[in-house]
Amino acid sequence: MKKGYVPAAAFLTLVWFGINSGNGGLIAYSAPVKEVSKHLEHNSAAPKDLRYVLADQTEWPLPKLEIDSWAKTPPMGFSYWNGFGDNPGPSDALTRQIVDALVNTGLRDAGYVYFLAFDGGWWSQSPDSPRDSAGQPRIDQERWPNGIQAVSDYIHQQGLKVGGYTDIGKLGYCVPPEVGVLGHEQPDADQFAKWGWDYVKIDDHGPGNFYSAAKAIANNSMHRPIVISFSTPVTFPYEFAPRIANMWRVDMDVTLKLGFGDWKNVLREFDGGGRFWWAQAPGRWNDLDILLIGLFGLSDEEAKSHFSMWAIRGAPLLISADIRAPHTQTSGPIPRATLRDLEILKNPEVIAVDQDVLGASGRVVSLDQNGMAEVDAKPLGNFASGEYSVLLLNRNTKPEDITVNWRSLGLLPESVQVRDLWKHADLGSVKSQFTAHGVPAHGVVMLRVKGEVDWSLPREYEAEWSYNRLGGVARVHCLRSSQGQAIGAKDAEDNDARNREANVGRTTASTTVVEGIGGGPENTLQFNELWEGKSGVYQLQIRYASPESREGWIRVNAQSPILVRFPGTGAFTQFATVELRIPLQEGRNTLSIGNPEHLAPNIDKIRISAVAQVVRKSSLQPKH
Repeated sequence: MKKGYVPAAAFLTLVWFGINSGNGGLIAYSAPVKEVSKHLEHNSAAPKDLRYVLADQTEWPLPKLEIDSWAKTPPMGFSYWNGFGDNPGPSDALTRQIVDALVNTGLRDAGYVYFLAFDGGWWSQSPDSPRDSAGQPRIDQERWPNGIQAVSDYIHQQGLKVGGYTDIGKLGYCVPPEVGVLGHEQPDADQFAKWGWDYVKIDDHGPGNFYSAAKAIANNSMHRPIVISFSTPVTFPYEFAPRIANMWRVDMDVTLKLGFGDWKNVLREFDGGGRFWWAQAPGRWNDLDILLIGLFGLSDEEAKSHFSMWAIRGAPLLISADIRAPHTQTSGPIPRATLRDLEILKNPEVIAVDQDVLGASGRVVSLDQNGMAEVDAKPLGNFASGEYSVLLLNRNTKPEDITVNWRSLGLLPESVQVRDLWKHADLGSVKSQFTAHGVPAHGVVMLRVKGEVDWSLPREYEAEWSYNRLGGVARVHCLRSSQGQAIGAKDAEDNDARNREANVGRTTASTTVVEGIGGGPENTLQFNELWEGKSGVYQLQIRYASPESREGWIRVNAQSPILVRFPGTGAFTQFATVELRIPLQEGRNTLSIGNPEHLAPNIDKIRISAVAQVVRKSSLQPKH
């Protein structure tokens, strides 16, 4: 994927604009970064910069865990961490109070059903071993006098789901350090399931192995579906997490100080989700971190914008402020949500955008030359519905007029129905474009629009897009960049400091490809969401890279495959295109690339456009 946001399947458009987010500062609450112990990395098949979190991993790419159905929409709920931290931390009494508040405030009925009641700090604070003689985690009897099971039962009885926290290593963050799963992956996973947990957040302090931890949870002895959430503030997750987790963090912690929010960190997380939009699909979510709404530091306008930004990305929505006694203004020492905060958090029309069943991430459509007036759009329903949510975001410190052009969404300009999701008002039919005048500083206007798709526009589809299917050893690979030039993984391995490597990966992954195609019948890339307005012959361009000439078989829908020759580009970091014409049917189509015997090239993306005239006899060779 190009850093400048090339067009993708979600939008039928010709022009895209990209944005760069600033580098973050210190990582909140993280334990000191440790080098990977030699005994933990010598057998690892994972890339060098991931061996700290995939220690002794002998399979690469990771086998995919079939867990997408466990989180068909982004999880919504409550987590203690940003508001309460580990001091006072969770307890039986506090948990029951929060449960009652989720019910009494109407948040549960609005969709906030996951409760991370056992976030950091639920284990024993005894100076003794954190595990008992049977290897089970010791439980703090003062905090949990009735045990974990009783609290889980109470949460379930109120129509909520239970979540907890662990780490890939032996010990992780908090004071004293929490119990990690390293060496106890399956027994711990089975115990979480017996307690009735529905969600497990796994941190990356390590060293340890995300795959081992996730596989154990997916195969728990109770056969219980448990949402798997990776906390990856210092790990670059995109080459492995979508295969084995339901959600993963896109950047560092959204707040560096418990109880406080900061607008610039809201923007950083939002931009992180935007850069890696392609990783998201139903059951696989970019996690922009816990909501800051109700904490100190954000104005009401910024809180409304923050919620809208998470929704347009289709991000998980987890509240962290104290909701037990909503007031007219935020107060402390633990920040207390206001009545206005609850009004924002329960907006049903914005929640519906976040929870849309299509599950696509919203993306940047346009950005003015000053980088202040931004338009993002998220397709709704399906990729041919002509329906979008549109976010007009003012990054500036003064009011701005912001315009969305219907053609930038791939819609015919004649007539588009517009609704304002914060005013809860239909704005009627609007031609050509819509302008929001005087959008407040750090404010938004959020719309829901519906029009007719302009099928005459070209469409581009990224190979790494999570709606595609990767078979066998076909896998996503993010190329790093140096002074604008893509570099291979070997060059990127020279820096093994995890926090810096993750940050470099997030900010310089200028191109993402699918590699490992061919060399066996199972090693294929299949594009699953190619939509057309009518049946006919279309022009196909394939952007690829390969040091030498290679061949690939192209199959459209259930038709006979066609052999395509890809001339060598000289290196996997140099790209070229081949063109051919293919028949497509009205509606949804699939297109697969593979080679049962020989290696095919790495694929960056494809582009499909209409052909005006009837195709003449092709010289391409069909496979019989």
